Amino acid sequence: MVQAQATAYEIDNTNTPSVAELVAEGYLRDTPVCPNGNSVVISSTGEVTEGGTAPEAP
Repeated sequence: MVQAQATAYEIDNTNTPSVAELVAEGYLRDTPVCPNGNSVVISSTGEVTEGGTAPEAP
């Protein structure tokens, strides 16, 4: 889902978005999180991958 929205943004705006830009521009409803709680990141080439580790529970 996020990869498709990043691609749509690139087509519309001719540049690679950040996750924050996708949310701000309405391509995503809110900041995505992987099922295991890790973040989602978009590389400078537009590839969507799993980011850092999930935060530790208090």
